[in-house]
Amino acid sequence: MNTKDLETIAARVASWPEAAREEAVWALLAIEERHQLPAVLDEATRRAVREGLAQAKAGNFASQAEVGAVFRKR
Repeated sequence: MNTKDLETIAARVASWPEAAREEAVWALLAIEERHQLPAVLDEATRRAVREGLAQAKAGNFASQAEVGAVFRKR
């Protein structure tokens, strides 16, 4: 499947009844989410990821007791 194929089906979808077009949009959104295309992270998430990477590089990991405490809370 190439870009021309997508353009062809998109042109046909435009002529479908509204309910069918809506279903097509939801299906495409679900595919996009499943493949995380594009993966968009907000700034708070980016900061958290950078902080976690820095902690890992520094060798700062949770102890067994700390991990256990987290799971006992659930």
